Amino acid sequence: MQEVQLFFILVVLSKEFSKFQVRFIDSLPEIYPVVEEWVEDVLMDEGNATILTLFACLVTVLYLRERQRRQVAAANPQQPDGAPM
Repeated sequence: MQEVQLFFILVVLSKEFSKFQVRFIDSLPEIYPVVEEWVEDVLMDEGNATILTLFACLVTVLYLRERQRRQVAAANPQQPDGAPM
């Protein structure tokens, strides 16, 4: 089932991305077992999982703050210096 889903994702992405990105995505089925084993052995250790969770929370907060800042900046464009109000 995963192989079929991965195939359809690859078909859609191949139409929209560069050749480098397509080659990288095509290599994922070969890399997946290695990454899965590494995640289970290294990251899922109790201490590492806690650090990984905290890091994911930090990245999420930073992303949301940046997105909010951009939305506020887009809603309130700055007046150029010397422009009449």
